[in-house]
Amino acid sequence: MSRSTSYLLIAFAALCGGIFIGSYFRMSGSEMSAKAESPKATYSELAQRLRQEKVEAFYKWNVGGTDDEALLCVVRAFDKDPNWEGQGMKLTIFNPSGKPIYEDYFESLMRMYETTALRDLSSQLVLEVVYGGTGTYHLRMLDYRNGKIVKLLDGEDGLFNANAEVRPQFRSGTFPAKEPFQIMLTEGVGLASPAPKDTRVYRYKNGAYQFAGGFPQQKLDDYMEKLLKESQRR
Repeated sequence: MSRSTSYLLIAFAALCGGIFIGSYFRMSGSEMSAKAESPKATYSELAQRLRQEKVEAFYKWNVGGTDDEALLCVVRAFDKDPNWEGQGMKLTIFNPSGKPIYEDYFESLMRMYETTALRDLSSQLVLEVVYGGTGTYHLRMLDYRNGKIVKLLDGEDGLFNANAEVRPQFRSGTFPAKEPFQIMLTEGVGLASPAPKDTRVYRYKNGAYQFAGGFPQQKLDDYMEKLLKESQRR
């Protein structure tokens, strides 16, 4: 069994066999290993327990150079919670010792992925979630600093409903390998509507992502189309 597969098996076993106290998860390293090595801890049983515990997503956030330094991110669905009105989901991030260090509540999760947006030795966690309403999404970017979770993009800045992209900067005067990625969020009435779609750009400055400006998305796409046609004539 590969190291990555073994790690996932231990992690899934921890989720399934661990103790949830209120909204917190607790399991010792010896219990995790014993559960993972047990012949009863088959993949099908683990998958069934994940469903029973309403685990919607599990992610290993690699904030260090080894698996032992990774943060575990667990998203669980709930019918009731004192911190949220109605049904929803809760994200809990655990540090390497198993202590919860961050929580967030939302209606649903669209995507959760890792990126090296700051172009240093660290990695950031990006979430696309729904906090409520119809057709409105939020992008969140988190960083791990000195044992704590730091929000790099938060609040209304993360709103979008047409497209969200965390991408390198290739404009003149920048070195893409060193320049922090930019965040591009596109909003409009909806893809089916002919109404204009506007894109806001956020760039990293003073420890967080800040608004850098915006533009009509159609103008950018029209320019791309022009370049494509010119390339075909060469």
